[in-house]
Amino acid sequence: MEKYPQVRINNNINKNVLHLYCDTCSVPICRECTMGRHGGHSFIYLQEALQDSRALTIQLLADAQQGRQAIQLSIEQAQTVAEQVEMKAKVVQSEVKAVTARHKKALEERECELLWKVEKIRQVKAKSLYLQVEKLRQNLNKLESTISAVQQVLEEGRALDILLARDRMLAQVQELKTKMGLWLASREKPTHIPRLAYVTFVSFKATVPALLLERVWQSLADLPQSHVQKSKVCLEEPVDLKMNVTDTTDPTLTDESIYSIYYHDDNFPEPCTKEGVKKFGGLFLPPLYTLVFLFGLLGNSMVVLVLFKYKRLRSMTDVYLLNLAISDLLFVLSLPFWAYYAADQWVFGLGLCKIISWIYLVGFYSGIFFIMLMSIDRYLAIVHVVFSLRARTVTYGVIISLATWSVAVFVSLPGLLFSTCYTERNHTYCKTKYSFNSTQWKVLSSLEINVLGLVIPLGIMLFCYSRIIRTLQHCKNEKKNKAVKMIFAVVVLFLGFWTPYNVVLFLETLVELEVLQDCTLERHLDYAIQATETLAFVHCCLNPVIYFFLGEKFRKYIIQLLKTCRGSFVLCKHCGLLQNYSPDAPSSSFTQSTMDHELHDAL
Repeated sequence: MEKYPQVRINNNINKNVLHLYCDTCSVPICRECTMGRHGGHSFIYLQEALQDSRALTIQLLADAQQGRQAIQLSIEQAQTVAEQVEMKAKVVQSEVKAVTARHKKALEERECELLWKVEKIRQVKAKSLYLQVEKLRQNLNKLESTISAVQQVLEEGRALDILLARDRMLAQVQELKTKMGLWLASREKPTHIPRLAYVTFVSFKATVPALLLERVWQSLADLPQSHVQKSKVCLEEPVDLKMNVTDTTDPTLTDESIYSIYYHDDNFPEPCTKEGVKKFGGLFLPPLYTLVFLFGLLGNSMVVLVLFKYKRLRSMTDVYLLNLAISDLLFVLSLPFWAYYAADQWVFGLGLCKIISWIYLVGFYSGIFFIMLMSIDRYLAIVHVVFSLRARTVTYGVIISLATWSVAVFVSLPGLLFSTCYTERNHTYCKTKYSFNSTQWKVLSSLEINVLGLVIPLGIMLFCYSRIIRTLQHCKNEKKNKAVKMIFAVVVLFLGFWTPYNVVLFLETLVELEVLQDCTLERHLDYAIQATETLAFVHCCLNPVIYFFLGEKFRKYIIQLLKTCRGSFVLCKHCGLLQNYSPDAPSSSFTQSTMDHELHDAL
């Protein structure tokens, strides 16, 4: 920094000496200096220069202070903006990461879906091509066999054999002409011919020796005129089998046409549209599911209420009845979600998709298992009376029920693990999707339902009830006919409600394995699976009627329960049923034999 000369001015001594100020040199001077060292410079009075400098310094100081405040304010504002930018950047980063994660997940799901579709197309297309190649090879082997036979006949020269060989060759060439004509007609649309089949066709044509065919034609020319006329009728337009073997390229088979093979091949099945099936399900399934839900909830809730209020689980049968009612309740509680899903789309999220699918399967399997246990319980109570006194206890019933629930939960785990919700064409689905070996998993899942839901339970029921009927035939009891009718009703209802669903499910398994390949059949099976599945659902509404309300004691408990309800006695006091049953009256089973008692409890 430039240092200005400091001048001390004594007002008393130098008052008349230093009274000028050199504006050029910025120093105070005396009058004598103006003629010496400061010649030609600009001068002002020193007092005026001091006053101007003081005023200017004060102004500069004020400006400097204002500038300092402005800088400090700018720094604070910059820091505030920087903090806001930092916070905004973090928020944006979080949003970007969240959006990226969502899109990544959606893209991964879309990738899996597209890869699965491509794999499906590849499998179907490869199977179709392999079948075509196999047919071509069979025709080739047949033609080579015929050619060898004709060659041998021509070499031996026996007339009768030549006639037979001629007929055989005529039939073979006629068949070849038909098939080759189809291939040639297909060549007019090269994008409709799979490339592998096209190359195989070229090789197939190239394997026919032209010289041998000329010899056959020459032999035919030597035959009688009637045979030659017959030959002309059969081969009015002989196929030109000569072809340049090296000409295996087709300029029309570009990459685009090869790509179009997968999507525009006439031999490849068109996508099977099922919009009508979806509309049918959205129209009819919601009201049907709602009715099943209401009746199933009402009936099974009454079973649970009666068991806890009056029976108090005094036998193994009561334990099984309670668990069967809980299974049916668990099953019907999932129906409102499926009803809304059938009417619109899945709007309940991934968590509920997994939970509802799992609850549905647990209720389904446990209900079937407890129906099977009810049959075994009746079998022990009537056929093995002595053994049942030790085995049919409440403790064993609870242990077996816990084991049954464990098995039902275990076999239902795939529904919890593989159920997922995804969006496709602006529609959200809740379905079971397997990430690998999807066909094998679907087949195993369907077979699991067939085996655990029909084959094993039905086999056990038929065995148990056949033995029960055989035992009742040797028993003189007035309740025997009622028991036989009851057993017949149980088996027929189980078969009637569950067999159609399992049969349709098995047919869909055959479709999945590509044993059955027909779009119309698939569409009919989709209609059938909806109808038969709803029919099977109705069985959970009938379980309380079959296993509970038809029993004499249970009807008595229901009447007593209705009496306790407000207004029920007023509504039913004119009904003779209330006068026939008295809850407090002793049961007639106390005076019956052991067989009568067990039969009474079983019913």
